[in-house]
Order: sequence, then C-alpha cells, then structure tokens
Amino acid sequence: MYEAFHICKLVGHEGSIFRIAWSSCGSKLVSVSDDRSARVWDVPIEREDSLHHDPIAIVLFGHNARVWDCCISDN
Repeated sequence: MYEAFHICKLVGHEGSIFRIAWSSCGSKLVSVSDDRSARVWDVPIEREDSLHHDPIAIVLFGHNARVWDCCISDN
C-alpha cells in the first residue's frame, strides 16, 4: 500500500497545468502550463527535508504557443 503525504507547495505557474513528469530518482519534477512556460523543480526526496526546502524552479519561457507535454530523460 502506498502512503501519500505533503512534500512541498509548488508556486509559479499562471494558468492550468497540463502535465507533470517526475525524474526516475524522484528529486526533480517538470511541469508545463497554459502560461506557455515549463518549470523544472528541485523537490525534496526525504519527508524531513521538506520543512527546510524551497523548491526553486528553473523557468523555461518564450514559447509561441502553449506547452502541452513534457518528460525528463535520464541521459
């Protein structure tokens, strides 16, 4: 059985989020939105780390249209 718990709050997109993807190690998350941006988040892996962690994002913007999909490659 899986346990769900709050890790952190990700704030930044303006508009609907169309897709999120996790890295295989679980420490990165990428999200794409109606605001025509993609954000790569550094998220805490350990539950205890979430109390002292600010999930700063790398923001990729300047797209001419909405970004609908995303993925993270291990390479």
